[in-house]
Amino acid sequence: MAPQQEAKELAARPGPANWSKFGGWAEGPRQRANGFFRTEKVNGKWWLVDPEGFFSSPTALTACG
Repeated sequence: MAPQQEAKELAARPGPANWSKFGGWAEGPRQRANGFFRTEKVNGKWWLVDPEGFFSSPTALTACG
């Protein structure tokens, strides 16, 4: 797919309003943003945090480390 066509299709389908740019939960608690995906323990539970600091629930994470 040509880059211009892909950009046009992505603009037409922005995704759910309550998701961050990286697919995190934009209406949920927010942690410190550092520009990278990371794990963080919050209140005794481990979370994946997106680069903007929102909790994320990946569906395609295949390896860590």
